Amino acid sequence: LVQPTGTASSAPAAPTAVQPPNGSRIESFRPTLTWTVPAGASFTQYNLKVVPANNDGPGVNLILAGQDTSFTIPAPPDWYGLLPDMGYTWRVRATDATTAVDENSPLWGQWSDGFTFRTPRVDISSVSPFAPINSAMVTSSNPVLTWNSATASVYYWELQMSKDPAFGTSSFLYWVLVHGDVTFPNNAYTVPSSFPLEAGATYYWRVRPRVQGDGTPLPWATAASF
Repeated sequence: LVQPTGTASSAPAAPTAVQPPNGSRIESFRPTLTWTVPAGASFTQYNLKVVPANNDGPGVNLILAGQDTSFTIPAPPDWYGLLPDMGYTWRVRATDATTAVDENSPLWGQWSDGFTFRTPRVDISSVSPFAPINSAMVTSSNPVLTWNSATASVYYWELQMSKDPAFGTSSFLYWVLVHGDVTFPNNAYTVPSSFPLEAGATYYWRVRPRVQGDGTPLPWATAASF
């Protein structure tokens, strides 16, 4: 988008956020945000922002051409926009400029009041280690760990691995964040060559969906060993 060569015909009034209801918990990771415009207004573009609590995590900042007054946030794996059990605030503004504008243009009207929503919780019981199978013998000091999840909308993970079955401070603790839809295979972690595992040692590992911002961390899935 580029700065306009034309001007808006008037100072656009703010749209009004409508759905989801302010303060609600949404039922899916594919919510449709809707708003209304003042009577008689004819806007050409909207700027939509969805901001996570404490600015902690991905959000939305889009300029939408046209006169539609709704937008559906795609759910994973189509797009990675929302994390589980987190609060988000969204707002929208409009312009009737006759050319494309960027978000710094003075031709935008006022923002709507911010509406908040909270994303769905996820169930840790749908998550389980897959490979290596529990108590397996591995032949590599850089094994690939994989896990199953019954919830396709969960894509961001925490993984811990240690020689300590309690995952305490008595042993070196791997604690990493993994974007499970960009690994090969999906939902996998490869121990890096710069930190090879000790030969002949038993290691324990576990995962959980990542919750951040104002969300409540989930318990860990049942640990496995190799």
